[in-house]
Amino acid sequence: MWAAAAGGRWGDGDADREWTTSARLLAAADGSPLRRAEARASDGTVVPATIDAASGSISIARAGLPRGKHSLELVAVDEAGREARARAVGWVEPAAARPQEGLLYQIMIDRFRGPDGAPLAPPASPGGRAGGTLAGIEAELDAIEALGATALWLSPVYVNPVEAREGRGDGHLYEGYHGYWPLDSRGVDPRIGGEAGLRSLVTAAHARGLRVLLDLVPNHVYEDNPRYRESQAQDLWNMSDPPCVCGLGSCDWGRYIQTCWFTPYLPDVRLERPEALRWAYEDAVWWTEAFDLDGLRVDAVPMMPRAATRRIAAEVRERLAPREASFFVGEVFTGPGAWGIEVIRYYLGPDGLDSVFDFPLMWALRDAIAHESAGFAAVEASLVEVEEKTAGSGGTLTRMIGNHDVTRFVSEAAGGTASDPWASPEPQPDAALPYERQALALGLVLTLPGLPVVYYGDEVGLAGGQDPDCRRVMPAWDGLAEPQARLLATARRLGTLRRCSPALLRGSRRAVAVTGDTYAFERATPAGSARWCWCRGRGRGERWR
Repeated sequence: MWAAAAGGRWGDGDADREWTTSARLLAAADGSPLRRAEARASDGTVVPATIDAASGSISIARAGLPRGKHSLELVAVDEAGREARARAVGWVEPAAARPQEGLLYQIMIDRFRGPDGAPLAPPASPGGRAGGTLAGIEAELDAIEALGATALWLSPVYVNPVEAREGRGDGHLYEGYHGYWPLDSRGVDPRIGGEAGLRSLVTAAHARGLRVLLDLVPNHVYEDNPRYRESQAQDLWNMSDPPCVCGLGSCDWGRYIQTCWFTPYLPDVRLERPEALRWAYEDAVWWTEAFDLDGLRVDAVPMMPRAATRRIAAEVRERLAPREASFFVGEVFTGPGAWGIEVIRYYLGPDGLDSVFDFPLMWALRDAIAHESAGFAAVEASLVEVEEKTAGSGGTLTRMIGNHDVTRFVSEAAGGTASDPWASPEPQPDAALPYERQALALGLVLTLPGLPVVYYGDEVGLAGGQDPDCRRVMPAWDGLAEPQARLLATARRLGTLRRCSPALLRGSRRAVAVTGDTYAFERATPAGSARWCWCRGRGRGERWR
């Protein structure tokens, strides 16, 4: 058995950078001592190892390494000829020491940037493809870093069908631009750059110290996926005739959430069955290993048995050790209030997910700042309750002002959104106030405990109503209106502040003043460094100190 740890340490120059790895091997029953050990880097380089005969510990050091992620396979052989292996992963100058302490930037690949980072034209139909690519993201890594981001969350990269399909009872046609209709469960869609594009982006991100998380979709497949075509007669799918479509007719979400289908063409995997569960965790291991990923965002967590998500995480952690090398964020979509907090805490814990999205706080921020229908006491109450309910779980709450499944914050702050995003797409606000409110909301997310997420376009106040209006193409940098440019500058300043401040990365939180329109709290580390954060006016100004 192995116990391995890895880390990076570096000096002022590249030649001083050193990455160290240590491991300990427990002897076999006959007590045979170690005879030799070595490490093999991903490029095939063999790195000598030092064995401490008394303790059985093995040490490896590599100097002169470039910035980024580095992996080693440790190989040890005892006197009896038995061989043991372990994987070690470490970083030199990571953007964040741990994924929990960073800033996650969420990208919908098709709507972000085209080849060479070119801005995209809006798709001909709101549900159509815009042409974004993985290379387009790679070309914009400077801008992403300028926001203080330490990790990328990419929308699913699966091969999706070419044909457009009708949405969930709305009569409109959608293409699989979003990636959530897996036609090939282990194929990267060539329309976004294929496997070469994904590897290139991950390599470029790692070289900057940025982690990469990929969206995993284990709950369902597209109807033409070979898995469904070849096994639909088996008991591996939640079947009914006609399919029970979530939220339509008598198929209510509450009763059928773990068996209903998103649409009639997305068969729901019956993950209680061992073979179906094996698909899910083997896919997770394959994607993580094949593309050197740093974690996964797991889609539709409440639609699957909790045991399924735990098994997925356990397999990746055990087979692609060390545990800290993979970070799991779960989509546990809830409404506001206490019941939502009860739902999200159910999925955290040592054997569960590392993080879930704090939707209750997102709704509270919208009420307090976008709508001004509640005071900051509601925000503080949500924070206190979720902190109490998740204490001791070891999990990190992932916090945001919006994502790809909800209306854009700036449109809510401008007066609310229309019910039909096809007939009434939201206008881009002209007034300064909605952007000031958004700056205030981003300021809170970026200074509160937890892992902040910035959904692409939120840094510039991109407008949008319900899906698909909330998934517009990313604006060109040189086409921003003046309030958008001011918001971008504020977001970059706050993101950089968070990245550089130990108090904001890992400090405790203490409320100092909470009134209807004033909110102040302190973030402090055990060493005593503190940072005060306060806001005033709920959109009529913001200050951080």
